[in-house]
Amino acid sequence: MIPAAATASSLAAAWHLRSPWLGSPPPPRPPAEISGGQGADVLDGGASIVEPDGRDVTALYLRGAQAAVQAALQAGCRIALITDGSPSCGTASIHDGHFRGRRRPGDGVAATLLKRHGIHVFGPDQIAAVAALMDGPDAPKTQERENDAHA
Repeated sequence: MIPAAATASSLAAAWHLRSPWLGSPPPPRPPAEISGGQGADVLDGGASIVEPDGRDVTALYLRGAQAAVQAALQAGCRIALITDGSPSCGTASIHDGHFRGRRRPGDGVAATLLKRHGIHVFGPDQIAAVAALMDGPDAPKTQERENDAHA
């Protein structure tokens, strides 16, 4: 179980560290998709991240993922709640690599790297799972919980 108070403060401390903005220009920027695999393949050198014109932006996304993980670890983050679908933050799906607007199962680069460093990664449709992890039966007692237990 993850202590709710520590996690909440860690998330707040790292809120401004949205990957890949640390390693690439801020939005708006051209769309980019993973070509030839998914996040793990990019990290392992077997796939790349490209823009529609074919420009390889893998290095930008790798720098962003590495910076996000470093910041998360320094802040003590144990949970990442990130937007699904991008080549960086996809948690259950990423775009198919052909710029057709289609998705396929897979994780993005930052999501994969966060997981490799022991950080639990969730998409926006998994808020209940985040809450369960933060507020499970083994989580530290808070005054609110103590009051509920005695009500």
